[in-house]
Amino acid sequence: MTRDGIEQMSYWHLTDSGHTDDVPTTVRASASCSDDTIQRQLIADVPLCTVVGRA
Repeated sequence: MTRDGIEQMSYWHLTDSGHTDDVPTTVRASASCSDDTIQRQLIADVPLCTVVGRA
């Protein structure tokens, strides 16, 4: 924001560096990233335990 009003500017720019991997390599890399992301999200904030009751 400036005295003249709102100024729009880009925070970042994507650049195309070309994609040289073949389809199987791309699929493996994408699956690996997805699996890693899911595993990190499944980590509990607290320790997990099992309570065994006495009969």
